[in-house]
Amino acid sequence: MLIRSESDPQFMDLALPDVFVTAYLPRLEGTAVKLYLCLLHCQARALPFELSEAVRLLQTTEDDIKAALLNLQLQGLLFRPAAARDELVLRDLKKQPETELNPEEAVRRMTADPKRQDVVDSINKSFFNGIMGLDWYHLIDVWFETYQFKPEVMYTLFSEAYQSGKLKRSYVSAVAKSWHERGIKTYEDRKQDQAQHEAKNSLGRQVSRSLNQGPLTAAQEQLVSHWATDYGYDMDIIRLALAKATQTPKASLNYFDKILKEWHEAGLKTAEAVNRYEENRRAKQLAKRPKNAASGARKGSNVANFKQRQYSDDFFRQFEEDPRFLLNPTELKADSHPAEAQPDPGQDPGK
Repeated sequence: MLIRSESDPQFMDLALPDVFVTAYLPRLEGTAVKLYLCLLHCQARALPFELSEAVRLLQTTEDDIKAALLNLQLQGLLFRPAAARDELVLRDLKKQPETELNPEEAVRRMTADPKRQDVVDSINKSFFNGIMGLDWYHLIDVWFETYQFKPEVMYTLFSEAYQSGKLKRSYVSAVAKSWHERGIKTYEDRKQDQAQHEAKNSLGRQVSRSLNQGPLTAAQEQLVSHWATDYGYDMDIIRLALAKATQTPKASLNYFDKILKEWHEAGLKTAEAVNRYEENRRAKQLAKRPKNAASGARKGSNVANFKQRQYSDDFFRQFEEDPRFLLNPTELKADSHPAEAQPDPGQDPGK
């Protein structure tokens, strides 16, 4: 069974808390007051809020409606829940505020610095389609005051998050904190930080290729970053270490680190100092080797290093008489002097 009111919905009462008149009305612009009443009307009758319908009803522009929505959010009358970013919720003024936001202070700080106000407006229009939530305004205000970001850095923060598809409070907050810890305040600081980051990535790729392995692990990347950040070594010095380490059969990242650690402890800051250090090392190693001139001497030639045979005139005379003498002079001499006949053992020697 459906129970309906006899009254025409157009003549139903619209509840407006007294605190709205006493605390909020003085701080709201005219369009914001009208829009707030329209939102109360939609809420009471469970009607969807359409931006185009608000433009038609209030006979104003879309930019004016977006500015009024922003005004209501800054004053804490309207917010977007984190779980449903496409919804608008009118805050129950009878309850305590759900957040610790201070809209008045945020507005005061923004209006006090025109550049800050301009960049916040640009962030709202560029990345939130003109309807950025109140929580973002609060975070931006905190980052301006706590991290001392310049307006161009704040815009860059949101631009990079938007381009990477990570425009979420948790992610942007983590990046903002990281930038602060790395000392980024101005746009020049950010550019220099990016250059250093790219140099570290390039260094990691070179080390990976030198090791003939895939991408570096998180621990290895931290070690490579340690060389550039803590040791202050540029690519020239690190290339010298890579060249030295890859001369070994099994180069490793730990060996790279050992070389660079030695250079750092020796107080070497430039590539020239490293080259001199390594030259002195090689000279000392050569000086420690045992000196043995004989061992390194070249052996002489074997030509004419033996005693020559001496030939007499008698030798040549015998060779002319019988050349066989040259082949076996002993046998030839025996043939030229036959042995005497031996006496018969049974014969009487006197006969």
